[in-house]
Amino acid sequence: GSSTLCRSRADCAHGRCGVIISNATPMSLIALFVTLHLLPNPSSLYQDQSRTGTEHPQSLELLQQNLKLGRTITQGSLQQQNIGKTLTDAALTTVFIVRHGDKMSAYPGYDDARFGNNPELTPCGRRQAQMVADLLIQKAGNISAVISSPYMRTLQTALPLASATGHFIRVEQVLSEKRSNAAILDPLEKQFKQPYDCVGLCCTAEEEDRQRNGPYQPRNSHPTSAGAEDWVLIDKAWDRTYSSPPIPTPEGDEEYWDRIETGPAIMKNHVKRNASQGGALVFFSHSDPSFSLAYGLCSALFNNSQESFVRDFISGGGGLEVTGIIKILLNADNECVKIDVPDNQVSHKSQCGGLTVPHMVRYSVNPGYYWRPEPGVSVADARDEDFD
Repeated sequence: GSSTLCRSRADCAHGRCGVIISNATPMSLIALFVTLHLLPNPSSLYQDQSRTGTEHPQSLELLQQNLKLGRTITQGSLQQQNIGKTLTDAALTTVFIVRHGDKMSAYPGYDDARFGNNPELTPCGRRQAQMVADLLIQKAGNISAVISSPYMRTLQTALPLASATGHFIRVEQVLSEKRSNAAILDPLEKQFKQPYDCVGLCCTAEEEDRQRNGPYQPRNSHPTSAGAEDWVLIDKAWDRTYSSPPIPTPEGDEEYWDRIETGPAIMKNHVKRNASQGGALVFFSHSDPSFSLAYGLCSALFNNSQESFVRDFISGGGGLEVTGIIKILLNADNECVKIDVPDNQVSHKSQCGGLTVPHMVRYSVNPGYYWRPEPGVSVADARDEDFD
């Protein structure tokens, strides 16, 4: 009775569309049966969530309107450098690693006593979060999972994508920011403490990461009004069927290396968890872990050389700006076969912010900044250079 062609079983069941059958043959009926049963069933996204009385902010009808079907994956800018084999993207699993948006702690007057080591996004950052959600949907077509670090700025950045796709947010501790206490300073960090304080590059972020003004607060009792509004939605979107163990803190280099080395396997477990659904997985993290996890997944493409990775991918790619996207393709064995240098277009197009700086650290500055140093290489070998 409807002139609208069905795009899902939910539409068909609710009578919002029709299926046109002309000159039906046994083979065409079989094809129709397979098509209807392969289309996604949005209601399955809401089963067994143990929501304790809360409901996801997206209704099933709105979810169906916003859900993008298929596996159409568009490449980034043609001017970008892509490392790996030339393959058909549709035959592979796409993983996006996304840095959070513009954050409050990058600006003068940040209230450490109020927010501690867990700043919210600025109004600019919230705008960037919506922009990066739109871009990811455009790039991926179908997104099967939204995974985030437990920090407020990453949860806020993930929220628009979760709302647009109808997915819950899986909170994954391994994606957390690097380091946790000012007391953990190795000789190299002490050596470069002055450049951190004076150069102004990553200064605020490094002070924040080391919790010089208070511990990490998983949830702030006195958020901004925008932060309070976002938290209501984050709480509703929180995937209560998934839990990950906390990382050990305070965290120095050894603890970070131990933690980040488990990251690729954990990310691949998320891929396996969603294997039957198809679509891309999006991981929201921070600048340092984003590069560390990208190397952990794709080190083979750089002959397992951190120096090559930093030179060709990080420095050669211009660093990772706020809401920067790293796109990775995995084959059927979950091996990395292609990685694109960071896509920083949202930061450029947003025309706001600017004090949450692009991130990259040269290999010569600290050979162990992103991953455990290679055999025979010590972080003490670093030359006296400023951080990028």
